[in-house]
Parts: sequence; structure tokens; C-alpha cells
Amino acid sequence: MMNHKAAEAHGAHHARRSAAPKRQFIAAQEVWAHNLEEEMINLRDIAEVYQHITIEVLLPKVVASPTGPFGDYVEYNYSMLRCNVDLTKALQIILTLSDSKGNRPKA
Repeated sequence: MMNHKAAEAHGAHHARRSAAPKRQFIAAQEVWAHNLEEEMINLRDIAEVYQHITIEVLLPKVVASPTGPFGDYVEYNYSMLRCNVDLTKALQIILTLSDSKGNRPKA
């Protein structure tokens, strides 16, 4: 397993061999109401090359626990996640893009 610096260096090495995107993309981009439309256009453009997307959502905390019978622990965990997603608003949504070989856009 690589640490994040090694992973970035590894990704940068492979990104040089792939098709260059139309603009330089930075590793993290803050998106707010005022720049949402522009960043969605940028995301659509870069997704033409980097078609694999990982989504991570940061929720505020656990606010509810499901009740009822569950077939197994996996079903309970899913129900726990589902009810908390339904009851809270995301604090942060993180998208990570890569190509089919795991290469990420240049930072």
C-alpha cells in the first residue's frame, strides 16, 4: 500500500503517458454555488478521458439507528447508512477521477 505522496508521484508518472486534458486540473477544487456550473462543465470535459469516478460523502454524524429485524450485519449497516443519509445533509462530497488503468488527472 502506498502513502499519499507515493500515490501522487505514481499517478503523475502515469498521467504523463496519457492524453493531456484541455486544461490543468488541480488535485482539489472547491465548488460553491457561484462556481458550480463552471466546475460541472470542467468535470464533464475531464471525464471524457478519466471515466472512472469514486464518490466519497462526508456526513455530519450518526443521528439515527434503524430498528427491526435484519438478516445479517451487512443489512443492518446498509440500513444505518441509508437512514442517516436520508436525515442529514452532506458536509462534503469528494470525487476522484481516474482512467481505466487508475491514472488520475495531473495536479
